[in-house]
Amino acid sequence: MAAPAQQDRKIRLDLVRAAPDQALTLRRVLHFLAVVLPHMFIILPVRVILAHTVLRWRSRSVRVLGRPALADFVVKLAQFILSRLHVAQSRIIFNRDRSYNLVHGGPYFKGARDWVTKVEVNGTAGRWIALPGTRRAEDQVVLYFIHGGGFVLDTGSNAQDILLHAMKALNLKQSVQASVFCLDYRLAPEYKYPSQLIETLAGYHYLVNTLGISEDKIVVGGDSAGGNLATAFLLHLARPAKEIYVPEELGPTPGRPGGALIISPFVNLASRSASSFANTPHDFIELGGGFRAACDYLGVTPPPSYRFPEPSLNPLYQFKFPRAHPPVDGEKLHTLHGWAHCEGIELFRSPYVNPVVQRDASWWKEAMPGGGKTVVTWGGKEIFADDDDEFFQRLQKAGVAPTKVFKKFGAHDWILHDWSVPTVWRTKATGPESKFNFGLDAIVRLLSQVAADAAAAPPRASRHSADKKQGKAEQKVSKKGASAIEKAAPVGDEAHESYAQVAEHEEDAQAPVVAKGEGDVLHVGGSIEGSGVLVEKPAKRSV
Repeated sequence: MAAPAQQDRKIRLDLVRAAPDQALTLRRVLHFLAVVLPHMFIILPVRVILAHTVLRWRSRSVRVLGRPALADFVVKLAQFILSRLHVAQSRIIFNRDRSYNLVHGGPYFKGARDWVTKVEVNGTAGRWIALPGTRRAEDQVVLYFIHGGGFVLDTGSNAQDILLHAMKALNLKQSVQASVFCLDYRLAPEYKYPSQLIETLAGYHYLVNTLGISEDKIVVGGDSAGGNLATAFLLHLARPAKEIYVPEELGPTPGRPGGALIISPFVNLASRSASSFANTPHDFIELGGGFRAACDYLGVTPPPSYRFPEPSLNPLYQFKFPRAHPPVDGEKLHTLHGWAHCEGIELFRSPYVNPVVQRDASWWKEAMPGGGKTVVTWGGKEIFADDDDEFFQRLQKAGVAPTKVFKKFGAHDWILHDWSVPTVWRTKATGPESKFNFGLDAIVRLLSQVAADAAAAPPRASRHSADKKQGKAEQKVSKKGASAIEKAAPVGDEAHESYAQVAEHEEDAQAPVVAKGEGDVLHVGGSIEGSGVLVEKPAKRSV
């Protein structure tokens, strides 16, 4: 009998289940109706109207930011939902399927809905934004995007509009074939660290080893919690963590990508910076809600004095923040009475979880793409402003030469929300940052630079050539995808050669199909009408 084909085996990732599915109970539904609806339709509209009319002289939104009333309403409503509700209640609003369908059915995607393709691969899932009829292996640049949402929500729908326009600008105006792969990783508290980074790694294997996209053409990006994951993932590629791994059949670990787009990153999971308190009135999120999300991500149950309360019908709940702020910075939590024995508390001291604790300049230099191809963007009026500025300065001192895209009056994720929240881009800003396309132009510039540098770079030294020089038999990769490539060496000066790099030097080489999704196989090569990739059922094989 012939051995079963590799692609016929289902890939299972070693994820860490931490909690049952967060269900909507009758009590939580009634609480949502009793608390959110009055706030949305009565309390908040009255507050915003007063702040933008008779009380304009003392309104910080008007006096400090110059933010329009509609944007002010949306920002304050988002903060109310994210800071006061249970995860299951918040997912009523930030429902993964519903929110994406709503955006993809919106005005920006009119006439471009066939740019989106959903896939399930390598034990994880995601969606492509790509020009229909194009092949991913022929892309000149690919943005691998990891969404935010505090690890507990999928807020990636906020990024869809600007990512579509970035793809249109590159493909249709600049003749640069580009695409975006958005990862749909599993959420906390149902799954905890390192599950999300394992899925990130599996997605990267899919791009490089399955589709044959060279690392030099990939930009790893993410916003908020996704910015944390993108940064931690790059640290892992440079110096791997033993708990972050995927099955061997997914192929060798690829090398460092060509670029990084780090948007308002949640790099300090338990911060007490000045901006964490001062910018709360201006931002979409607040400190206590972020700290709770971090604990959910790590599977940490705080001591009784810091337990996060269940949503309440107390009238004060409408006006004060119910979440407990972190008592100290994350890397010191283990020293506090009551916290030292909390399971998982030591993870706040891990750079793969809490990148702010990583102070080794050489590690940052190895991890982050140089030459201006690591872009860090944040706003001056978001609660992460001080932490993100410190993160950027650390990269500068390490010699990474990052690019800063800063908006003085920008709130959290401004580069995405300028497109997804009506009128929020209008502030007192002057100069380039006052333009609607300020953030879009920065993304397009980065992707264009990575595409140009990848095209101009000489081919990496072929492992096959090296083997010939050493008198070894030359290895071949067949058209059927069989591979004899040995396991990769760690990322460094003598980095391994991936399947994609082998394909650059072998006319008959094709990246092996090793990834299987939940029933469908994504095949390399070919396309289907109205889609950027080919998805078809695996053929039955005879024995």
